[in-house]
Amino acid sequence: MTVAKATKNVISKQSSGFDLHVYRIFTVVLNCQILNFAEKSLFTTVSISIFTGSKRIMVQVYLKFRDKLAEMIGGEMHNLCYQCGACVGDCPAARYSDDYNPRLIMLKTLLGLEDDLICENSIIWKCTNCFNCYERCPQKVKPIEVIIALKNMIGLRHLEPSSVDEILQSVRQSGRTVLVNETVIRRREELNLPPLKDLPVKELEILIHAEEDKE
Repeated sequence: MTVAKATKNVISKQSSGFDLHVYRIFTVVLNCQILNFAEKSLFTTVSISIFTGSKRIMVQVYLKFRDKLAEMIGGEMHNLCYQCGACVGDCPAARYSDDYNPRLIMLKTLLGLEDDLICENSIIWKCTNCFNCYERCPQKVKPIEVIIALKNMIGLRHLEPSSVDEILQSVRQSGRTVLVNETVIRRREELNLPPLKDLPVKELEILIHAEEDKE
């Protein structure tokens, strides 16, 4: 079996209920061995053979992508994930989507599978930014922040969905991600909520232009 195929097998086993005890040992040992290699800057890709009880697993890890992700704000914590699954247990996106799994996303970051994550129509856009995983994670990995870092990496390559551009335009025009229409205003009145105030859009434009000029 090739290393690449074995790596995909690890992904597929994780999705189909691979023995969690063995799997957690795998991720812990994987990270320990990766850290040993990471100290040697000559390595960009490593093949690691891991023994977990009676099982022998051979995987390929792409360190270069892990390093790039770690340089993004919020992305550095992916190294601490040990695949406990707490992020999946309370994830609304995973509940209503057959193919969205934050634990699988974290595994792909551990393996450095850049092409699976940084691409058009990436699965990460199904994340609702609810922050449940942020609160649930016992390792303080903050999966949502890792996912936001991945979204920012996609944005830097201009591969984001068209709906993201529409949201950005809304922010530039009104300072809000959601359009405030008559229905919103009427519903706020029914709930005895105060009227929404205009936001300092001109100040926001100055900040946006300053960032664009840096690029």
